[in-house]
Amino acid sequence: MALRRGALATGLLALVATTAATAATAATAAATPTTSTTPTTPSTSATPTAPGALVYIKDHDVHIARPDGTGERRLTTDGTAAAPWVSPSGDDLGTVVAARGTKVYRLSRTGAVLGSFDPPDVFDQWGYQYGGTVVAAAVSPDGSKIAYTYRDFHCVFTDCRDYAASGVGAADGSGSVLSPGASADDHPSWVSGTRLIGNGSPGQGLRLFDLPGQSQDWFHDGEFPMFVPLTEPVVSRDGRMLATTRGTGAAARVTTYEINGDIVGGSFLAPATTVCQQPGTGAQSSPAFAPDGSAVAWAQADGIWLKPGPLDCGQPARRVVAGGGEVSWTSVKLPDPPPATVRLTLKVPPRLTGKARVGKVLKLRGAVWSTTPRTVTYQWLRNGKPVPGARKAAYRVTKKDRGKRISVRVVASKPGLVGTTWTSKRVKVRR
Repeated sequence: MALRRGALATGLLALVATTAATAATAATAAATPTTSTTPTTPSTSATPTAPGALVYIKDHDVHIARPDGTGERRLTTDGTAAAPWVSPSGDDLGTVVAARGTKVYRLSRTGAVLGSFDPPDVFDQWGYQYGGTVVAAAVSPDGSKIAYTYRDFHCVFTDCRDYAASGVGAADGSGSVLSPGASADDHPSWVSGTRLIGNGSPGQGLRLFDLPGQSQDWFHDGEFPMFVPLTEPVVSRDGRMLATTRGTGAAARVTTYEINGDIVGGSFLAPATTVCQQPGTGAQSSPAFAPDGSAVAWAQADGIWLKPGPLDCGQPARRVVAGGGEVSWTSVKLPDPPPATVRLTLKVPPRLTGKARVGKVLKLRGAVWSTTPRTVTYQWLRNGKPVPGARKAAYRVTKKDRGKRISVRVVASKPGLVGTTWTSKRVKVRR
């Protein structure tokens, strides 16, 4: 599973950008992308057999759905415009990781919080310190490690803009898993349990990073100084394909590539061959491959789109989730919904019979249940308070009840069903 988002660093150092001189000597991507077939009318019927599940942000909260968009569930409910959830991803064990504010959270596929931690601040190669709000997080396939990113505006020499600094920590929050002094680029995703791929600052190309701290340049798109920015890189699980967000702003397009060589464990790879660029208007982002590589998904202004055959430019794309964004594709399928609650109910309430006079007997008659209860208990009440020992279906009115109001509470239960409680109307005992 290629998990989107995140970045790398130690608690002491993180690389923000390679220099222009280094960028000028790096390899460039081969071929010009072919524009894919025009997308179809938005639909929720695309590739219903694709494995795994989509996790994404919608209305500031984390959601999960099948790859065709059905079965959508909201995993969090406290996201707001001021404090949104961001950057969800999932491991092979079914855990979902996302960030909110200054913390990274681990969630079950039903939304239960399994744990959280506040990642340590990181420092870039110029000594700038980063911390505060976590802008991206990505969990490793085995769930043991989480990459996280901070972002801040400052000036490096005369270059003033937002820079990113990143780290990789243990998922249990116990600390960094990088060697002292190790660093890597922005927006990495997991190629394997020990290798990530990331991008430098805009225009600086793609790099591979091996834990605990070795890195290598891969390729750029174009020639210095006219590089086309490549961001949010992800690699298919079988290592055959790469997808990136190519370009910036409204011109940003999700683009797929064929990988030449062994990206999982190899070195000195040839540049990837550019194959397809997705059509459309407005920015695209967050590419994500299906676990079996059968499709690619991405986000754009109107929601989440999915296209079968990532390297087949003739395959049309369809919108599968309206209004979603920041999509990632987990290998674990959407869990079955919890069983519907079946409650034992009263179809016809019983009648309170008898005269409310001292010495007379009050009884309940005529109850009709949705199914026959295993147990039925009674408690007679005097002015709403239990009458000691009055726990049968019939009650003989006593002198203590004069001027009081008598009622009865019935509790019915049956294994496998939710029990029910019913209380009769009060009747006043004559003095």
